[in-house]
Formats: sequence, C-alpha cells, structure tokens
Amino acid sequence: MEIELSPEAQRVVAEKVASGEFAAPADVVEAAVRLLAAYDAAYWAEVRAEVAASRTEIAAGLASPFDPAVIERVKAEGRRRVRGGDLATG
Repeated sequence: MEIELSPEAQRVVAEKVASGEFAAPADVVEAAVRLLAAYDAAYWAEVRAEVAASRTEIAAGLASPFDPAVIERVKAEGRRRVRGGDLATG
C-alpha cells in the first residue's frame, strides 16, 4: 500500500524517525493507526455507555417528551466537539 501524506505529516514522521523514537516511517504510521483504533474504540465505548444510561433513565420513567430545540442543541454541541477534536473526552 502506498499513501500520500501532507507536508506537515511528513515533517512529523521525519522528526520521529530522526529522533530515534521510530526506526522507519512505516513504524510511525503503524503507531498512529493503533492510536486511531484505540481512540475509536474509546469513543464507541462512550457512546454505548451513554445509550445504556439513557435506556436506564427511560425505563425508570425519567425521559422527557421530544423537543426539537433539544435536538438542535445536541447537534450544535456535536458539531462543536468535532471542530474541537474532543470526541472521546466530552
């Protein structure tokens, strides 16, 4: 597989190899992919936990009636989090 990296990513990879932290560029990319997989796993674990908590609240009768304004606030918060890059930390 061949990949094309941005100049910034190329600089980071080159620095990591030059520092001796990694033996080769492929090692840097492998580590980055592992971190991305771990990030994704943590994100989806958080989503599943939130869904489970919501189901518990609904079962306990703690749910509120549907309100479109709440949906818009949730969507706006999600967009803010995506822009801020803090999906896993909330």
